[in-house]
Amino acid sequence: MDNRKHRRRRLVFALGLIAATPLFLGFLCFPLVAPAPSGDPTPVPNAVFAPTVSASVLSPTPGAPSDIEAHLSFPSGSTLAIGAAFDVPAGWTVAADASVDDGSVVGQIVGFMTVDDPVPFPPFTFFGCTSTINFDPPDDHIVLLEATTNTASTVSGTDTDINGLPDVIEDVSPANGLPDGVDKYPAFLSTVLPGTHMARYFGYTEAAGVSDLYLNVIVMELASGGPYRIVIIVNDPTSRPESATNRFCAPQSPTMTLFGTSQDNPDTGATEGGQAAYTNPAAPGSYTFSAALVSEFDADNDGASNGFDNCPFTPNAGQADADEDYIGDACEQDSIQNYDWDGDGLENGYDNCIFVANSATLGPDNQADADYDDIGDACDPNQTVPDGPNYYKICTDPVGIGQADPGGPACADGVKGPTATPDPTDTDGDGCTDQQEMGLDETKGGLRDYLNPHDFYDVLGGGGGPPDQIIDLPNDILGVILHFSPGGGPPYDTNFDRGPSTGPNPWNMTAPDGVIDLPNDILGVILQFGHDCR
Repeated sequence: MDNRKHRRRRLVFALGLIAATPLFLGFLCFPLVAPAPSGDPTPVPNAVFAPTVSASVLSPTPGAPSDIEAHLSFPSGSTLAIGAAFDVPAGWTVAADASVDDGSVVGQIVGFMTVDDPVPFPPFTFFGCTSTINFDPPDDHIVLLEATTNTASTVSGTDTDINGLPDVIEDVSPANGLPDGVDKYPAFLSTVLPGTHMARYFGYTEAAGVSDLYLNVIVMELASGGPYRIVIIVNDPTSRPESATNRFCAPQSPTMTLFGTSQDNPDTGATEGGQAAYTNPAAPGSYTFSAALVSEFDADNDGASNGFDNCPFTPNAGQADADEDYIGDACEQDSIQNYDWDGDGLENGYDNCIFVANSATLGPDNQADADYDDIGDACDPNQTVPDGPNYYKICTDPVGIGQADPGGPACADGVKGPTATPDPTDTDGDGCTDQQEMGLDETKGGLRDYLNPHDFYDVLGGGGGPPDQIIDLPNDILGVILHFSPGGGPPYDTNFDRGPSTGPNPWNMTAPDGVIDLPNDILGVILQFGHDCR
Protein backbone atom coordinates (compact mmCIF):
# COMPACT_ATOMS: atom_id res chain seq x y z
CA MET A 1 0.00 0.00 0.00
CA ASP A 2 1.63 3.26 -1.16
CA ASN A 3 1.68 6.73 0.34
CA ARG A 4 1.27 5.57 3.92
CA LYS A 5 1.18 7.83 6.90
CA HIS A 6 4.37 7.86 8.92
CA ARG A 7 2.95 8.46 12.38
CA ARG A 8 4.51 9.09 15.71
CA ARG A 9 3.87 5.88 17.62
CA ARG A 10 3.82 4.99 21.29
CA LEU A 11 5.93 1.90 20.75
CA VAL A 12 5.19 0.01 23.88
CA PHE A 13 3.62 -3.29 24.71
CA ALA A 14 2.89 -5.42 27.67
CA LEU A 15 4.51 -8.80 27.30
CA GLY A 16 3.98 -11.73 29.62
CA LEU A 17 5.95 -14.88 29.65
CA ILE A 18 3.72 -17.61 28.38
CA ALA A 19 4.31 -21.06 29.68
CA ALA A 20 7.86 -21.29 30.52
CA THR A 21 8.13 -19.03 27.65
CA PRO A 22 7.46 -15.44 27.11
CA LEU A 23 5.33 -14.88 24.07
CA PHE A 24 7.20 -12.15 22.30
CA LEU A 25 4.39 -10.35 20.56
CA GLY A 26 5.02 -7.40 18.29
CA PHE A 27 7.76 -5.85 20.32
CA LEU A 28 7.90 -2.78 18.13
CA CYS A 29 4.22 -2.10 17.85
CA PHE A 30 2.51 -1.49 21.13
CA PRO A 31 1.67 1.43 23.38
CA LEU A 32 1.88 1.13 27.09
CA VAL A 33 -1.68 -0.01 27.70
CA ALA A 34 -4.11 -1.83 25.47
CA PRO A 35 -6.56 1.04 24.89
CA ALA A 36 -10.32 0.80 25.17
CA PRO A 37 -12.30 0.04 22.00
CA SER A 38 -13.72 2.91 20.02
CA GLY A 39 -16.70 4.86 21.29
CA ASP A 40 -18.09 4.95 17.74
CA PRO A 41 -20.02 1.76 16.94
CA THR A 42 -19.15 0.52 13.45
CA PRO A 43 -19.95 -2.68 11.56
CA VAL A 44 -17.44 -5.51 11.29
CA PRO A 45 -13.94 -4.05 10.89
CA ASN A 46 -12.44 -4.37 7.42
CA ALA A 47 -8.86 -4.78 8.58
CA VAL A 48 -7.17 -8.18 8.72
CA PHE A 49 -5.60 -9.04 12.07
CA ALA A 50 -3.82 -12.40 11.82
CA PRO A 51 -1.02 -12.87 14.36
CA THR A 52 0.45 -16.30 15.04
CA VAL A 53 2.24 -17.09 18.27
CA SER A 54 4.34 -19.99 19.50
CA ALA A 55 6.38 -20.61 22.60
CA SER A 56 8.90 -23.21 23.78
CA VAL A 57 11.08 -24.11 26.73
CA LEU A 58 14.40 -25.29 25.36
CA SER A 59 15.14 -27.55 28.35
CA PRO A 60 11.87 -28.74 29.93
CA THR A 61 13.51 -30.41 32.95
CA PRO A 62 11.55 -29.60 36.12
CA GLY A 63 13.32 -27.16 38.41
CA ALA A 64 16.11 -26.43 35.93
CA PRO A 65 17.16 -23.09 34.47
CA SER A 66 16.10 -23.00 30.85
CA ASP A 67 16.10 -20.65 27.90
CA ILE A 68 12.64 -19.43 27.00
CA GLU A 69 11.87 -18.79 23.35
CA ALA A 70 8.85 -16.94 22.05
CA HIS A 71 7.97 -16.30 18.42
CA LEU A 72 5.47 -13.96 16.82
CA SER A 73 4.61 -13.38 13.19
CA PHE A 74 2.23 -11.16 11.25
CA PRO A 75 1.71 -12.08 7.58
CA SER A 76 1.65 -9.53 4.77
CA GLY A 77 -1.60 -7.60 4.78
CA SER A 78 -2.22 -7.95 8.51
CA THR A 79 -2.59 -4.93 10.72
CA LEU A 80 -0.30 -5.04 13.74
CA ALA A 81 -1.11 -5.17 17.43
CA ILE A 82 -1.30 -1.92 19.34
CA GLY A 83 -1.57 -3.54 22.76
CA ALA A 84 -1.02 -6.91 24.41
CA ALA A 85 -0.69 -8.45 27.87
CA PHE A 86 0.94 -11.75 28.80
CA ASP A 87 1.81 -13.30 32.11
CA VAL A 88 4.14 -15.95 33.46
CA PRO A 89 2.13 -17.93 35.97
CA ALA A 90 3.21 -18.92 39.43
CA GLY A 91 5.64 -21.83 39.31
CA TRP A 92 8.46 -20.24 37.36
CA THR A 93 11.25 -18.55 39.27
CA VAL A 94 12.37 -15.27 37.73
CA ALA A 95 15.50 -13.60 39.07
CA ALA A 96 15.29 -10.08 40.45
CA ASP A 97 17.72 -7.32 39.47
CA ALA A 98 19.91 -7.82 42.53
CA SER A 99 20.40 -11.51 41.72
CA VAL A 100 21.97 -11.01 38.26
CA ASP A 101 25.09 -9.01 37.37
CA ASP A 102 24.31 -5.71 35.65
CA GLY A 103 25.67 -5.85 32.11
CA SER A 104 25.47 -9.62 31.78
CA VAL A 105 23.71 -11.02 28.72
CA VAL A 106 20.21 -12.24 29.60
CA GLY A 107 18.60 -12.66 26.18
CA GLN A 108 18.43 -11.75 22.52
CA ILE A 109 16.03 -10.83 19.73
CA VAL A 110 16.40 -12.16 16.19
CA GLY A 111 14.19 -12.15 13.09
CA PHE A 112 12.96 -9.43 10.78
CA MET A 113 10.49 -6.58 10.64
CA THR A 114 9.14 -4.40 7.84
CA VAL A 115 9.21 -0.63 8.21
CA ASP A 116 7.55 2.27 6.47
CA ASP A 117 10.81 4.17 6.27
CA PRO A 118 10.97 7.22 4.01
CA VAL A 119 13.85 8.90 2.25
CA PRO A 120 13.59 12.27 4.04
CA PHE A 121 14.13 14.56 1.06
CA PRO A 122 10.98 15.80 -0.72
CA PRO A 123 9.89 15.28 -3.38
CA PHE A 124 11.63 11.90 -3.07
CA THR A 125 9.92 10.80 0.13
CA PHE A 126 8.33 7.40 -0.37
CA PHE A 127 6.07 5.61 2.05
CA GLY A 128 5.32 2.05 1.10
CA CYS A 129 6.35 -0.49 3.76
CA THR A 130 9.19 -1.71 1.60
CA SER A 131 12.19 -1.59 3.97
CA THR A 132 13.20 -4.65 5.99
CA ILE A 133 15.09 -4.64 9.27
CA ASN A 134 16.91 -7.91 9.89
CA PHE A 135 17.97 -8.83 13.39
CA ASP A 136 20.55 -11.46 12.47
CA PRO A 137 23.40 -12.68 14.66
CA PRO A 138 26.23 -12.17 15.18
CA ASP A 139 26.16 -8.44 14.41
CA ASP A 140 22.62 -7.15 13.95
CA HIS A 141 20.56 -9.01 16.53
CA ILE A 142 19.48 -7.21 19.69
CA VAL A 143 21.37 -8.35 22.77
CA LEU A 144 19.47 -7.91 26.04
CA LEU A 145 21.64 -6.83 28.98
CA GLU A 146 20.72 -6.98 32.65
CA ALA A 147 20.17 -3.34 33.70
CA THR A 148 19.68 -1.47 36.95
CA THR A 149 16.26 -0.79 38.43
CA ASN A 150 17.68 1.88 40.77
CA THR A 151 16.00 5.18 39.90
CA ALA A 152 18.46 7.32 41.87
CA SER A 153 20.70 7.92 38.84
CA THR A 154 18.98 8.58 35.52
CA VAL A 155 19.83 9.09 31.86
CA SER A 156 17.85 10.77 29.07
CA GLY A 157 16.23 8.76 26.32
CA THR A 158 16.92 11.55 23.80
CA ASP A 159 20.04 13.10 22.30
CA THR A 160 20.71 15.89 24.81
CA ASP A 161 24.35 16.38 23.77
CA ILE A 162 23.33 16.63 20.10
CA ASN A 163 25.91 14.16 18.82
CA GLY A 164 23.47 12.04 16.84
CA LEU A 165 23.00 9.31 19.46
CA PRO A 166 20.39 8.95 22.21
CA ASP A 167 22.11 9.33 25.57
CA VAL A 168 20.95 5.89 26.74
CA ILE A 169 23.04 4.05 24.14
CA GLU A 170 26.23 6.04 24.74
CA ASP A 171 28.94 4.82 27.11
CA VAL A 172 29.80 8.09 28.84
CA SER A 173 29.36 7.89 32.58
CA PRO A 174 30.71 5.57 33.73
CA ALA A 175 32.75 4.53 30.67
CA ASN A 176 32.83 0.78 31.22
CA GLY A 177 31.85 -0.89 27.96
CA LEU A 178 28.14 -0.70 28.75
CA PRO A 179 25.46 1.65 27.40
CA ASP A 180 24.49 4.25 29.99
CA GLY A 181 20.97 2.80 29.74
CA VAL A 182 22.33 -0.22 31.62
CA ASP A 183 24.12 1.62 34.43
CA LYS A 184 21.47 4.31 34.81
CA TYR A 185 17.68 4.32 34.80
CA PRO A 186 16.10 5.94 31.72
CA ALA A 187 14.28 8.97 33.11
CA PHE A 188 11.18 8.58 30.93
CA LEU A 189 10.39 5.17 32.44
CA SER A 190 9.29 6.88 35.65
CA THR A 191 6.64 8.66 33.59
CA VAL A 192 5.37 5.86 31.37
CA LEU A 193 5.74 3.03 33.90
CA PRO A 194 6.07 4.46 37.42
CA GLY A 195 6.88 2.38 40.43
CA THR A 196 9.51 -0.07 41.59
CA HIS A 197 10.07 -3.05 39.34
CA MET A 198 11.60 -6.47 39.78
CA ALA A 199 14.06 -6.42 36.89
CA ARG A 200 14.96 -4.56 33.70
CA TYR A 201 16.82 -5.50 30.53
CA PHE A 202 18.25 -3.11 27.94
CA GLY A 203 19.05 -3.67 24.26
CA TYR A 204 19.66 -1.59 21.14
CA THR A 205 20.53 -1.78 17.46
CA GLU A 206 20.89 0.47 14.44
CA ALA A 207 17.69 -0.27 12.55
CA ALA A 208 18.05 -0.50 8.77
CA GLY A 209 21.45 1.13 9.05
CA VAL A 210 19.95 4.58 9.71
CA SER A 211 17.98 4.64 12.95
CA ASP A 212 18.97 4.03 16.54
CA LEU A 213 16.41 1.73 18.08
CA TYR A 214 16.61 0.73 21.73
CA LEU A 215 14.28 -1.00 24.11
CA ASN A 216 13.72 -1.48 27.82
CA VAL A 217 12.23 -4.73 29.07
CA ILE A 218 10.52 -4.26 32.45
CA VAL A 219 9.71 -7.29 34.62
CA MET A 220 6.94 -6.84 37.18
CA GLU A 221 6.06 -9.38 39.88
CA LEU A 222 2.30 -9.30 40.24
CA ALA A 223 2.38 -11.55 43.31
CA SER A 224 5.13 -13.21 45.28
CA GLY A 225 6.36 -16.15 43.22
CA GLY A 226 4.41 -15.09 40.16
CA PRO A 227 2.64 -14.37 37.97
CA TYR A 228 5.13 -12.03 36.31
CA ARG A 229 4.32 -9.45 33.69
CA ILE A 230 6.78 -8.03 31.19
CA VAL A 231 6.45 -4.65 29.53
CA ILE A 232 8.68 -3.69 26.61
CA ILE A 233 9.10 -0.02 25.78
CA VAL A 234 10.77 0.93 22.50
CA ASN A 235 12.67 4.22 22.42
CA ASP A 236 11.29 7.15 24.45
CA PRO A 237 7.50 7.29 23.93
CA THR A 238 7.26 10.63 25.75
CA SER A 239 9.29 12.49 23.10
CA ARG A 240 9.00 13.06 19.38
CA PRO A 241 11.00 10.44 17.47
CA GLU A 242 14.58 11.45 16.75
CA SER A 243 15.24 8.56 14.38
CA ALA A 244 13.86 7.89 10.94
CA THR A 245 12.36 4.48 11.63
CA ASN A 246 9.17 4.99 13.64
CA ARG A 247 6.48 3.08 11.79
CA PHE A 248 6.32 -0.69 11.50
CA CYS A 249 4.17 -2.90 9.32
CA ALA A 250 3.65 -6.49 8.23
CA PRO A 251 5.17 -8.89 7.48
CA GLN A 252 7.23 -9.28 10.62
CA SER A 253 8.63 -12.29 12.40
CA PRO A 254 10.67 -11.63 15.57
CA THR A 255 11.77 -14.24 18.08
CA MET A 256 12.88 -13.37 21.59
CA THR A 257 14.95 -15.70 23.75
CA LEU A 258 15.36 -15.11 27.48
CA PHE A 259 18.29 -17.08 28.82
CA GLY A 260 17.81 -19.49 31.69
CA THR A 261 21.32 -18.62 32.90
CA SER A 262 22.93 -15.21 32.41
CA GLN A 263 26.05 -15.04 30.24
CA ASP A 264 29.28 -13.07 30.29
CA ASN A 265 29.36 -9.83 28.31
CA PRO A 266 32.50 -9.79 26.11
CA ASP A 267 32.35 -5.98 25.75
CA THR A 268 33.37 -5.36 29.35
CA GLY A 269 36.52 -6.17 31.25
CA ALA A 270 34.53 -7.72 34.05
CA THR A 271 33.37 -11.31 34.34
CA GLU A 272 29.60 -11.48 34.56
CA GLY A 273 26.98 -14.15 34.23
CA GLY A 274 26.40 -17.61 35.60
CA GLN A 275 23.29 -16.72 37.59
CA ALA A 276 19.95 -18.48 37.12
CA ALA A 277 17.53 -16.04 35.49
CA TYR A 278 14.53 -18.19 34.45
CA THR A 279 13.93 -21.49 36.23
CA ASN A 280 11.24 -24.02 35.31
CA PRO A 281 8.54 -25.07 37.78
CA ALA A 282 9.58 -27.91 40.05
CA ALA A 283 6.37 -29.82 39.39
CA PRO A 284 6.08 -31.70 36.08
CA GLY A 285 2.96 -31.00 34.09
CA SER A 286 1.30 -29.14 31.27
CA TYR A 287 1.33 -25.37 31.54
CA THR A 288 -0.92 -23.42 29.20
CA PHE A 289 -0.41 -19.72 28.88
CA SER A 290 -2.54 -17.11 27.21
CA ALA A 291 -1.96 -13.84 25.46
CA ALA A 292 -4.52 -11.16 24.71
CA LEU A 293 -3.85 -8.79 21.79
CA VAL A 294 -5.73 -5.77 20.47
CA SER A 295 -5.15 -4.48 16.94
CA GLU A 296 -4.48 -0.99 15.65
CA PHE A 297 -7.43 1.38 15.20
CA ASP A 298 -9.11 2.36 11.94
CA ALA A 299 -11.35 5.42 12.37
CA ASP A 300 -13.01 5.22 8.94
CA ASN A 301 -13.17 1.39 8.86
CA ASP A 302 -11.54 1.17 5.42
CA GLY A 303 -8.92 -1.45 6.27
CA ALA A 304 -6.05 1.06 6.57
CA SER A 305 -5.26 1.69 10.22
CA ASN A 306 -5.00 5.30 11.38
CA GLY A 307 -1.22 5.31 11.41
CA PHE A 308 -1.06 4.35 7.73
CA ASP A 309 -4.18 6.04 6.42
CA ASN A 310 -3.65 9.08 4.16
CA CYS A 311 -7.32 10.01 4.79
CA PRO A 312 -7.97 8.75 8.34
CA PHE A 313 -11.57 10.02 8.49
CA THR A 314 -12.58 9.33 4.86
CA PRO A 315 -12.89 5.70 3.68
CA ASN A 316 -10.34 5.08 0.90
CA ALA A 317 -9.14 1.51 1.01
CA GLY A 318 -7.02 2.00 -2.14
CA GLN A 319 -5.18 4.99 -0.62
CA ALA A 320 -5.04 6.70 -4.05
CA ASP A 321 -2.87 9.83 -4.04
CA ALA A 322 -2.47 11.24 -7.55
CA ASP A 323 -0.09 14.07 -6.65
CA GLU A 324 1.92 11.95 -4.17
CA ASP A 325 1.87 14.48 -1.37
CA TYR A 326 0.65 11.93 1.21
CA ILE A 327 -2.86 13.34 1.30
CA GLY A 328 -5.26 10.84 -0.28
CA ASP A 329 -7.42 11.94 -3.20
CA ALA A 330 -10.52 11.21 -1.12
CA CYS A 331 -9.73 14.04 1.31
CA GLU A 332 -7.46 16.28 -0.78
CA GLN A 333 -8.40 19.90 -0.15
CA ASP A 334 -6.62 21.46 -3.11
CA SER A 335 -4.99 20.40 -6.36
CA ILE A 336 -1.52 21.55 -5.38
CA GLN A 337 1.22 19.12 -4.38
CA ASN A 338 1.94 20.29 -0.82
CA TYR A 339 4.06 18.15 1.45
CA ASP A 340 3.18 20.14 4.60
CA TRP A 341 -0.42 21.24 4.13
CA ASP A 342 -0.87 22.82 7.55
CA GLY A 343 2.57 24.45 7.56
CA ASP A 344 3.55 23.19 11.00
CA GLY A 345 6.98 21.92 9.98
CA LEU A 346 5.99 18.27 9.76
CA GLU A 347 5.41 16.70 6.37
CA ASN A 348 1.99 15.16 5.82
CA GLY A 349 3.40 11.66 5.94
CA TYR A 350 4.77 12.24 9.45
CA ASP A 351 1.93 14.44 10.71
CA ASN A 352 -0.85 12.96 12.87
CA CYS A 353 -3.02 16.01 11.98
CA ILE A 354 -2.57 16.76 8.29
CA PHE A 355 -4.91 19.75 8.20
CA VAL A 356 -4.35 21.21 11.70
CA ALA A 357 -1.00 22.65 12.80
CA ASN A 358 0.19 20.72 15.84
CA SER A 359 3.97 20.57 16.03
CA ALA A 360 6.46 22.30 18.31
CA THR A 361 7.32 24.59 15.41
CA LEU A 362 4.05 26.50 15.76
CA GLY A 363 2.85 25.71 19.24
CA PRO A 364 3.12 23.53 22.35
CA ASP A 365 0.96 20.64 21.11
CA ASN A 366 3.83 18.76 19.47
CA GLN A 367 1.87 15.85 18.01
CA ALA A 368 0.14 15.02 21.31
CA ASP A 369 -2.06 11.91 21.08
CA ALA A 370 -3.61 11.21 24.48
CA ASP A 371 -5.57 8.10 23.48
CA TYR A 372 -2.79 6.49 21.39
CA ASP A 373 -4.98 6.08 18.29
CA ASP A 374 -2.52 7.79 15.89
CA ILE A 375 -4.84 10.78 15.49
CA GLY A 376 -3.43 13.90 17.13
CA ASP A 377 -5.41 15.62 19.85
CA ALA A 378 -5.61 18.77 17.74
CA CYS A 379 -7.82 17.05 15.16
CA ASP A 380 -9.21 14.14 17.18
CA PRO A 381 -13.00 14.33 17.70
CA ASN A 382 -12.62 11.92 20.65
CA GLN A 383 -9.43 12.79 22.47
CA THR A 384 -9.89 10.34 25.32
CA VAL A 385 -11.38 7.40 23.38
CA PRO A 386 -9.53 5.73 20.48
CA ASP A 387 -11.21 6.29 17.13
CA GLY A 388 -12.07 3.30 15.02
CA PRO A 389 -12.88 -0.39 15.21
CA ASN A 390 -10.27 -2.97 16.07
CA TYR A 391 -9.85 -6.71 16.68
CA TYR A 392 -9.04 -8.79 19.73
CA LYS A 393 -7.19 -12.09 19.75
CA ILE A 394 -6.67 -14.60 22.53
CA CYS A 395 -3.65 -16.84 21.91
CA THR A 396 -2.65 -19.93 23.86
CA ASP A 397 0.23 -22.40 23.70
CA PRO A 398 0.56 -25.33 26.12
CA VAL A 399 4.09 -26.23 27.18
CA GLY A 400 5.16 -29.44 28.89
CA ILE A 401 7.55 -29.47 31.84
CA GLY A 402 8.89 -32.95 32.49
CA GLN A 403 6.64 -34.27 29.73
CA ALA A 404 5.90 -33.77 26.05
CA ASP A 405 4.08 -30.64 24.93
CA PRO A 406 0.36 -31.43 24.98
CA GLY A 407 -0.48 -29.50 21.82
CA GLY A 408 0.29 -26.63 19.50
CA PRO A 409 -0.39 -22.90 19.71
CA ALA A 410 -3.67 -21.34 18.68
CA CYS A 411 -5.20 -17.89 18.37
CA ALA A 412 -8.93 -17.30 18.43
CA ASP A 413 -11.07 -14.20 18.01
CA GLY A 414 -11.86 -12.37 21.18
CA VAL A 415 -14.61 -9.80 21.49
CA LYS A 416 -14.40 -7.46 18.51
CA GLY A 417 -14.32 -3.81 19.27
CA PRO A 418 -16.26 -1.63 17.65
CA THR A 419 -18.43 -1.34 20.70
CA ALA A 420 -19.87 1.64 22.51
CA THR A 421 -18.46 0.32 25.79
CA PRO A 422 -15.15 -1.34 26.65
CA ASP A 423 -14.61 -4.99 25.78
CA PRO A 424 -16.86 -6.88 28.23
CA THR A 425 -14.73 -10.03 28.42
CA ASP A 426 -14.07 -10.91 32.08
CA THR A 427 -12.28 -14.26 32.02
CA ASP A 428 -11.92 -14.64 35.79
CA GLY A 429 -15.35 -13.19 36.63
CA ASP A 430 -14.08 -10.74 39.24
CA GLY A 431 -15.99 -7.74 37.87
CA CYS A 432 -13.02 -6.19 36.03
CA THR A 433 -12.75 -6.82 32.30
CA ASP A 434 -9.62 -8.47 30.95
CA GLN A 435 -8.75 -5.20 29.25
CA GLN A 436 -8.99 -3.23 32.49
CA GLU A 437 -6.81 -5.77 34.26
CA MET A 438 -4.20 -5.59 31.47
CA GLY A 439 -3.93 -1.84 31.95
CA LEU A 440 -1.62 0.11 34.23
CA ASP A 441 -4.24 2.23 36.03
CA GLU A 442 -4.69 0.39 39.31
CA THR A 443 -7.75 2.47 40.22
CA LYS A 444 -9.48 1.06 37.12
CA GLY A 445 -8.54 -2.54 37.85
CA GLY A 446 -5.10 -2.41 36.21
CA LEU A 447 -1.92 -4.30 37.11
CA ARG A 448 -3.99 -7.34 38.02
CA ASP A 449 -4.11 -10.90 36.77
CA TYR A 450 -7.05 -11.43 34.41
CA LEU A 451 -6.98 -15.13 35.36
CA ASN A 452 -7.20 -14.51 39.13
CA PRO A 453 -10.77 -13.91 40.43
CA HIS A 454 -9.57 -12.84 43.90
CA ASP A 455 -7.56 -9.71 43.16
CA PHE A 456 -10.49 -7.23 43.00
CA TYR A 457 -12.06 -6.97 46.47
CA ASP A 458 -15.61 -6.13 45.34
CA VAL A 459 -18.06 -8.10 47.49
CA LEU A 460 -21.40 -6.24 47.70
CA GLY A 461 -23.52 -3.78 45.76
CA GLY A 462 -26.13 -1.36 47.01
CA GLY A 463 -28.68 -2.77 49.43
CA GLY A 464 -26.62 -5.93 49.91
CA GLY A 465 -27.02 -6.94 46.28
CA PRO A 466 -24.40 -8.50 44.00
CA PRO A 467 -20.99 -6.82 43.49
CA ASP A 468 -21.25 -3.50 41.62
CA GLN A 469 -17.71 -3.13 40.21
CA ILE A 470 -16.62 -0.47 42.68
CA ILE A 471 -14.98 -0.91 46.07
CA ASP A 472 -16.74 1.48 48.42
CA LEU A 473 -17.21 2.10 52.15
CA PRO A 474 -20.84 1.21 52.89
CA ASN A 475 -20.93 -2.04 50.95
CA ASP A 476 -17.49 -3.56 50.59
CA ILE A 477 -15.38 -2.25 53.47
CA LEU A 478 -18.26 -2.44 55.94
CA GLY A 479 -19.29 -5.83 54.54
CA VAL A 480 -15.86 -7.32 55.22
CA ILE A 481 -15.69 -5.77 58.69
CA LEU A 482 -19.13 -7.20 59.58
CA HIS A 483 -17.91 -10.64 58.51
CA PHE A 484 -14.74 -10.39 60.59
CA SER A 485 -14.05 -13.94 61.79
CA PRO A 486 -10.37 -14.56 62.49
CA GLY A 487 -11.19 -18.02 63.85
CA GLY A 488 -13.12 -19.05 60.77
CA GLY A 489 -16.46 -19.38 62.55
CA PRO A 490 -19.69 -17.38 62.13
CA PRO A 491 -20.22 -14.94 60.53
CA TYR A 492 -17.63 -16.40 58.12
CA ASP A 493 -18.63 -16.21 54.44
CA THR A 494 -16.16 -17.26 51.75
CA ASN A 495 -17.26 -14.38 49.51
CA PHE A 496 -15.70 -11.92 51.97
CA ASP A 497 -12.45 -13.84 52.35
CA ARG A 498 -9.12 -13.50 50.56
CA GLY A 499 -5.81 -15.22 51.10
CA PRO A 500 -2.60 -13.42 52.09
CA SER A 501 -1.55 -10.39 50.06
CA THR A 502 1.83 -11.87 49.17
CA GLY A 503 2.91 -9.29 46.61
CA PRO A 504 3.88 -5.64 46.93
CA ASN A 505 0.42 -4.34 46.02
CA PRO A 506 -2.92 -4.54 47.88
CA TRP A 507 -4.50 -6.47 45.00
CA ASN A 508 -1.87 -9.26 45.07
CA MET A 509 -4.34 -11.52 46.89
CA THR A 510 -4.91 -15.23 46.70
CA ALA A 511 -7.83 -17.61 47.15
CA PRO A 512 -9.82 -17.63 50.43
CA ASP A 513 -7.80 -19.03 53.33
CA GLY A 514 -10.69 -19.86 55.68
CA VAL A 515 -10.47 -16.82 57.94
CA ILE A 516 -11.55 -13.19 57.55
CA ASP A 517 -8.94 -11.29 59.50
CA LEU A 518 -7.44 -7.84 59.91
CA PRO A 519 -4.11 -8.00 58.02
CA ASN A 520 -5.36 -9.78 54.90
CA ASP A 521 -9.02 -8.96 54.50
CA ILE A 522 -9.94 -5.76 56.32
CA LEU A 523 -6.68 -4.04 55.43
CA GLY A 524 -6.83 -5.50 51.92
CA VAL A 525 -10.27 -4.13 51.11
CA ILE A 526 -9.43 -0.74 52.68
CA LEU A 527 -6.31 -0.38 50.53
CA GLN A 528 -8.40 -1.06 47.42
CA PHE A 529 -10.96 1.58 48.42
CA GLY A 530 -12.14 3.55 45.39
CA HIS A 531 -10.92 1.09 42.78
CA ASP A 532 -13.55 1.09 40.08
CA CYS A 533 -14.18 -1.32 37.19
CA ARG A 534 -17.50 0.12 36.03
